[in-house]
Amino acid sequence: MFNINVLKLSKAVVIMLLLGGLGACQTDGTSGPVTSGPGSNASPSQPQLQKVSKDYYTPFFDEVDHLNDLMGKGKLVDAEKLVAEQPKVFAQPGEKAKPALAKLAVALNSGLAPGVSSALAGVSDLSWPKPRPLWPGMRSSLDKARAVLSEYDSHAVLKDTANQSAEIAGLRQKLAELDATLTKDAQGQFDSFDHFSGTSFFEVYPTPLDAMVVIKAGWPRLKASLSAADSNRLGLFAKAYSLKDKLDAETQKEFADLFISAWARKSAGKGRPGLAEALAGIRAAEEAGLPVKGLGGIRAGFAEVTSRSLLDGGQIQFPAQIQVDMPVDVEKAELDAVLSEGGSSGFDYLFVIDVAQAKAQRRTISAQSIRSSAVVGTKTVVNPEWDAAQIDFQRAQSAAMMAQATPSSGGYYSTPAAGLLAAIGDAIRVGAAQGKANDAAEKLKATPRTIEQPVFADYSYRLAQVAANKTMTVHYYVIDRLNKKYFKSTFDVVENARFNIPYQVDDRDPHKAEIMSAHKTEADLDAWEKQVSTVKLSQLVDHYLGNAGSSKPLPSLTVLRTEMLKDRNTALAKVESETFTGSTRYDPRFDHVVVVNNPQGFFGTGFFVRPDVVMTNHHVIEGSSFVEMKLYNGQETFGKVIDSDVRLDLALIRVQTRGRPVKFYNRNELELGSTVEVIGHPKGYHYSVTRGVVSAVRKEKGIQLGAGEDVLFVQIDAPTNKGNSGGPVFLKDEVVGVVDWGRNDAQNINFTIHYSEAYRFLRQALKE
Repeated sequence: MFNINVLKLSKAVVIMLLLGGLGACQTDGTSGPVTSGPGSNASPSQPQLQKVSKDYYTPFFDEVDHLNDLMGKGKLVDAEKLVAEQPKVFAQPGEKAKPALAKLAVALNSGLAPGVSSALAGVSDLSWPKPRPLWPGMRSSLDKARAVLSEYDSHAVLKDTANQSAEIAGLRQKLAELDATLTKDAQGQFDSFDHFSGTSFFEVYPTPLDAMVVIKAGWPRLKASLSAADSNRLGLFAKAYSLKDKLDAETQKEFADLFISAWARKSAGKGRPGLAEALAGIRAAEEAGLPVKGLGGIRAGFAEVTSRSLLDGGQIQFPAQIQVDMPVDVEKAELDAVLSEGGSSGFDYLFVIDVAQAKAQRRTISAQSIRSSAVVGTKTVVNPEWDAAQIDFQRAQSAAMMAQATPSSGGYYSTPAAGLLAAIGDAIRVGAAQGKANDAAEKLKATPRTIEQPVFADYSYRLAQVAANKTMTVHYYVIDRLNKKYFKSTFDVVENARFNIPYQVDDRDPHKAEIMSAHKTEADLDAWEKQVSTVKLSQLVDHYLGNAGSSKPLPSLTVLRTEMLKDRNTALAKVESETFTGSTRYDPRFDHVVVVNNPQGFFGTGFFVRPDVVMTNHHVIEGSSFVEMKLYNGQETFGKVIDSDVRLDLALIRVQTRGRPVKFYNRNELELGSTVEVIGHPKGYHYSVTRGVVSAVRKEKGIQLGAGEDVLFVQIDAPTNKGNSGGPVFLKDEVVGVVDWGRNDAQNINFTIHYSEAYRFLRQALKE
């Protein structure tokens, strides 16, 4: 029976192995069928995951047989799916598969034939051009043909031209010919189309087009038509066309400008459209869904003319910033470029911002004492862990001694084997007890008998409530070049905040990090005070438009500059009244000297040589035709460069405000060793005096060119630095030199332009 059963089992195994071998011939390398039903991972609600192909075939039934079986049952959809699932078999079909695929193609062509025939009949008689009322019908026929062709091409088996019907080839050819004709004629049809009819050209033209390409190509002609249209017609155009999808960014902006300009003209009536009308146009453009990016051709700019004196003096403690919260293009402009006579900045409106004051103040409202504790030292105490370790060691040692003293092997055992086992058990028990005793001894050895404990002492820190305040006063001017008017006003920006700040928290307080993280710090308060204060453009514009009736006729730009300076000097006078400084009432020489601020971002020194003329270095004013200046009395003014000499490194400035001119030294000899004094602004320290002696009178190459005719210099050892450039060198109350340059590789070897060179340049420039 045993042998017979084994034989039967072997046969069963052979059969199973044979079936397994057949099953190993997988057709597509997948791990198994994805079907719904018992034992499947697929859900019946996801039919798209089901496969048509089988994972296991026999030598008597393969993929091609499966395909023929499906076609025989009329399951053409499953048949196509099988072909797609088995690309290794059907992509490059063998002799057995080719007839099956051809049979499938015939069946598919048969099913699609009615639709193809109808589509072909619909386009066969079409011709171009056609009157515009017939365009929709032609488009409908062509769209139907495209849909039929798209469905036909979705069948993978029919992608092979050998499997395609003659009718589909005819439909494809006729459709291609019509599309080519229509595409070729599209630009001309677009140019002559009525774009103000409320209908989009691209919705009715018989063939699909790349709208952005067509509009871009026809934009010059279309723009001419749009430019002549009123806002109503432009609105119809915008409504008919989805411009965001059909115009590039540049063309979108051009159309938006046209729309805003047309709306502005409509709003202005018979008057000239300005900023208010342009803003009305912006609102209308936004309601029409246009991507607004400008003021309809009106250019707006900003210039900041905050006093350099206030900045240098720390009176402007935080910066101001204009937040452009309107859909307009904004450009920053230099005041020099805008307010110079004949300036060509191109701005229609210029907003000039002058921060007169930006101060941060803080006031401590209350200060509460908070109790806490800090570590002030340590003390030595008995370590409780050592006591515990000592007790554990004593217990473990006693247990080990007991285990050795009372072996269980002392009793009676029935057999020698039992006695041996008992002896082994005793040895293990004793060894374990001794091991515990050894571990306890090591732990006791590693545990210190005493430890250091922190000693705490109570203290109090202060929790202060600080009220912080930021106040900014801004003068702003709106220059309306379109209507030749200007408007000026002043606004204040006030910000308030409160901070709870802990002070005098002991570094030894173990809770210091927690205390500090729960409150603000001095650094947080400093950061808030220095944070930019923002003014919204919309607020300025709304305020201006609401008060535009207060605008004044735009005077000459020189007069406007003067008015701005007057407003600024009012703010400076207030600052000066609150400033404590040294006295120069017995030294009138300071009244000759000015600070020269170049708009390029650097500064130097100058001095009056005529009541309305200031002399300085050429390199101080280089690159600018206008410069700003501050007088010793704190007043600010400006001037225009009227002449300069690069070789001598000298320049003259015609000044708006009059001052006291210096007296030049006029003798031929200058005593070496004579004490001289320099008044200037080294490193930005305004109106500083340094003293030295005349070291030599010598000729050197000019610092600007380093070539050409030598320049006569007075060498002095009085300290000079950046900021002194262009300033006077006094021998008593007469000028003997103009500060120019110094050697970097030596101390106090400084060269000043000889008084004779400076005076000769002055006479020649003024033609005296």
